[in-house]
Amino acid sequence: MLKKRDTLFLFSIFSIIILIIFAAAASIYPQPSSLANEQYGYVIVSSSPTHMRVYIDGIYTKDKTPTDPIRITSNVTHIVGVSDKTQAIVVSPGETRNLFFNLTYTCSNECASGAKRCSGGIGYQTCGNYDTDSCLEWNTLTTPCASGQTCSGGICVSPNQTLPDLIVENITFSKNPADEGEVVTALITTKNIGAITAPASYTSVSVSSGTLPLYVYSLRPNESTTHLYGKVCGAADITFDVTADSSKIITETNENNNNLKNTLSCRPTQNQTCTDTDGGLNYFLKGTVTNSTGSMTDWCGTNNLLLETSCISPNSDELNGSVIDCSTLGNYVCQNGACVSTLNQTLPDLLISNLNVTKYYKLIGNSTIKRVLVSTTIKNTGNADAGSFNIFIEGLNFIRDSSYGFLAAGNFVTYTDDYECQYPHLYNVTLDRFNAVSETNENNNKASLFIDCIV
Repeated sequence: MLKKRDTLFLFSIFSIIILIIFAAAASIYPQPSSLANEQYGYVIVSSSPTHMRVYIDGIYTKDKTPTDPIRITSNVTHIVGVSDKTQAIVVSPGETRNLFFNLTYTCSNECASGAKRCSGGIGYQTCGNYDTDSCLEWNTLTTPCASGQTCSGGICVSPNQTLPDLIVENITFSKNPADEGEVVTALITTKNIGAITAPASYTSVSVSSGTLPLYVYSLRPNESTTHLYGKVCGAADITFDVTADSSKIITETNENNNNLKNTLSCRPTQNQTCTDTDGGLNYFLKGTVTNSTGSMTDWCGTNNLLLETSCISPNSDELNGSVIDCSTLGNYVCQNGACVSTLNQTLPDLLISNLNVTKYYKLIGNSTIKRVLVSTTIKNTGNADAGSFNIFIEGLNFIRDSSYGFLAAGNFVTYTDDYECQYPHLYNVTLDRFNAVSETNENNNKASLFIDCIV
């Protein structure tokens, strides 16, 4: 039988163990209530079936367990997503909100079929279907590179392969040949077949009506991107003359393989009638053109571009398609299929007000290293506050993709990047690339700075 003294001793030991457990739990899980005076709150996300790839405002937050609190800016609307489901949420300072998602899917693709990624720097993994479900995932087995090679961007490269190489991989049409007046979509694919990542560039599309530059984000080795280009068939065939890196801002392994051409065959028709609800070539009113093959409505593309469709003449069935940058008309932006004046509108306007670089030497051990300090100032010059927006920065061998929660009218924020300058390159900044914020000017969200590494 335990004596009273022994019982008290055991009770003391048990109490100490309980206190240690509570102290450990407090150190592992943050206590949101202690942040009541800060500008953040928390959200805890769970789902059925369990699928903890969580996105906040479209940004992947890494895999989470159902008990992981995710810190978010308070008093701002955030879009929380799991798989194809989303919920809008606003938290108060220090508040913790629990969200539950009832998912209806069985699986989702982790990657694109045939894609490759590096594994350990000495080999690569290939995307395919390697398990019992119907979705794609990365192979757990690594294909090793040959002796002396390393993996970069999903492909094995030799030490002397140090440049990107952009090509126009293909130009295909939704229909070819097509009848006069038919709207045909051209699919234009730009690909990097080089050994290192290609920075952002432009692929130009030239047809008889003019040249249109298409913005291409940075492409990793063996990565491609496809643009859609709508064109109305006329009485004559249309040749698409497409050039990758048309502004020649990238040094490539091969500078002579950037161009590709393909011809859309158009079959002319006669004695048909065409109508246009906005009266013809009218950039300031959204219209719909109708002919014997169907109808097409004016629409806004990326970078403030308006695709305006009109009849060549009332007595024919032939359509005319033209593209215009609304900002070239003055204080106009493209909205809902027309160029709309921004005067007297209460909207924010995000722009890069300052982008500069300071170059210097830094002594590391016995080596002198060239480094750069890049300063980016983002300002809201509009007359309304800007909600959450995306900030996409491409430097030398790095990409920073982040979001900024709130920027009041007239206010600014400054970002800095400090890194080794190995060779000349472009430093690119893009704001609100998903167009989450409606602005007075949607055409001033990008800036680039050429850095030559000369100290």
